Amino acid sequence: MIRVKNPDILRERLLRTEAKIKDIATRRHRGGYCWQQCPEQREKVKSLLIDRSVYLDRMFLATPAEVSRFEEINEKLISMADEMHARAAMMWETLIAMKKVTEFDDKYEVEGILTIEGSNDDEEFVLRLPEDAYYGSDFLFMSGVLNEVRDPFMYQAHCSCYADAQDLIAGIGRDEEAFNNSLEDGQSWAEAALCHPALNHICICHPIHDICTHHPYSIPDLLRINDFKSRVTLTVHHETTQAGIHCTDPRFRTLKE
Repeated sequence: MIRVKNPDILRERLLRTEAKIKDIATRRHRGGYCWQQCPEQREKVKSLLIDRSVYLDRMFLATPAEVSRFEEINEKLISMADEMHARAAMMWETLIAMKKVTEFDDKYEVEGILTIEGSNDDEEFVLRLPEDAYYGSDFLFMSGVLNEVRDPFMYQAHCSCYADAQDLIAGIGRDEEAFNNSLEDGQSWAEAALCHPALNHICICHPIHDICTHHPYSIPDLLRINDFKSRVTLTVHHETTQAGIHCTDPRFRTLKE
């Protein structure tokens, strides 16, 4: 538990922590392997990133400009998540209407994903802000390291719906709740560092909760991210055995076991 509040002490610890991260991330390792390929090095970097996020959150100034930017990001992510869910529902209607190919179509999936990302080589995606000198962090470099250790399946908002082709053709409907943004119900997702007095008036959305609570991103990191992505995809699955038994055939599961 880090109880220090003095920003000078916190900044000193922050810079030492980032120096350790840079030493691992830039070092030429024996055998030429990258640090990301070594489980021990990855875990060490993850641990250091957690410490770094704690220092930055303890230093968070919450200036009027920072609070205003936080509000803008929060509204943007709520809007993007709502639009993603709505587009996914529209894509499902497109699936219903499109021509089916029974010889190929086994299962259908409509999926929506929203992610918050950064970059280690493009300043366009990691903003420079007036408070940078106060924090002292190398936000651009650290954004790249954060991206390297993040789970490739990490997302901040998600929706999906599956259906067997036979069920869809037979007119069996989808789960009516599949594309509802039920995580945004008017209750704030503020936890841990997000329970800051200057942010109490904001109904914090789930995407911000996810990245700042379940991943080593601090509030100052969030305020500098300038790369928000969402996508909606329709996938038609086809899976068969050598004998031509489709995955929707009851015999398929027996053959796989």
